[in-house]
Amino acid sequence: MTGGTLRHNATVNDLAGRLESLLTATPCRIFRENVRLLTKTSSRYPDIVVSCDAIDLDRDLLDDAHLIVEVVSPSTEQIDRTEKPAEYRALPSLRAYLIVDQQGTVIEAYARNDYMAPWIRSTGAITVELHGVQCELF
Repeated sequence: MTGGTLRHNATVNDLAGRLESLLTATPCRIFRENVRLLTKTSSRYPDIVVSCDAIDLDRDLLDDAHLIVEVVSPSTEQIDRTEKPAEYRALPSLRAYLIVDQQGTVIEAYARNDYMAPWIRSTGAITVELHGVQCELF
């Protein structure tokens, strides 16, 4: 989020670091805040987006994601919790969408382990498989 607080930025960096340590032996890439993600209805700039597919790093957007994390702030919480979940869950590759507070605690999570599986909503830690790695997320 452009113009976010230092706490917001620190939380994004801490969470991305945790993901990097979990996914270090995989082809998954972790992108922070300024990468545009194309959804079926719009484009968004998630705080963290993980893609495990081959990516052309010279492009200026992603059109798939396996994990998306939004760190809420008072100005974004309503959109993060109402508009974005449906948009993100429509991405066929997506396995998890996390809404996290600025202390790094999961407020709400949606997860599925394959495209045909139903979405599971949780208000705590979840485990999702990303490129063969079982990731317990926050």
